[in-house]
Amino acid sequence: MNEAPLHGRVVLVCTAERPPGTKPSCGAAGIALLLELRERIESLRPGDEIRVIPTGCLGACEHRAVVADVRGDGTLYVDVSPEDMDELARRLVSLTEEDTWDTTL
Repeated sequence: MNEAPLHGRVVLVCTAERPPGTKPSCGAAGIALLLELRERIESLRPGDEIRVIPTGCLGACEHRAVVADVRGDGTLYVDVSPEDMDELARRLVSLTEEDTWDTTL
């Protein structure tokens, strides 16, 4: 096994889907959120190294639409709605280098 540095910020958006009648999941709301968040971040900081990527369950299933800023300040945003997009995008792009974790993967 080798290690390589992970450059830039990584924001995970839950897009997990479960069958109807089971535990709640982010599903379609997460996919819509992912696409909108990518667009908003790109409009605020074009070409920045903030990667917004889909992921499976983040363990907060009771809060549909979950976003984890895993390479920023470590915040888990829950119950994210379309109305939150402007504020969330601004928060994600406004962190300074001192606010972010210094880790390698």
